[in-house]
Amino acid sequence: MNGLNGLQSWRWLFIIEAAVTVFIAICAMFILPDYPHSTRSFTPLERAIAVNRMRHSSGAKDEERGSPIQGLRVAVTDYKTWLLALIIITKTSAGVVTSFIPTVINTFGYSKVITLLLVAPVSTLITKKQHHEFITNFIHYSHTSLPQSQLLPSLTPPTS
Repeated sequence: MNGLNGLQSWRWLFIIEAAVTVFIAICAMFILPDYPHSTRSFTPLERAIAVNRMRHSSGAKDEERGSPIQGLRVAVTDYKTWLLALIIITKTSAGVVTSFIPTVINTFGYSKVITLLLVAPVSTLITKKQHHEFITNFIHYSHTSLPQSQLLPSLTPPTS
């Protein structure tokens, strides 16, 4: 699609992704219910359970309507909002580090292989001997009546 209608292919990628996202959002406005008490797909028992859970978790009835300021006040005073914000911030920060650390380490002058080894998780750098010991112990300590060949045929250590 490079050059179609005078746009580069990377721009088309963003346009297509945005169009799909907007389409799904519009569909969600009509599919997702506003409140548990107005959900037609719930049975009366499920509706009562959902309303009761909402009342206990937020302290508000789902039928309550308030101003946006009241809604903001409820959100700001709820510890779950702050916990979610902390989780999102730490996840985003970790994503930035993991995305750019190979580039940073590459500027130290190492080769591509050494750069990738420096940023690889330690768990991926176990030796063949450690792998063999792990598989042997796993098979030894797994309490099953199956023979090893049927338990993990692809992971059983070679017999020599």
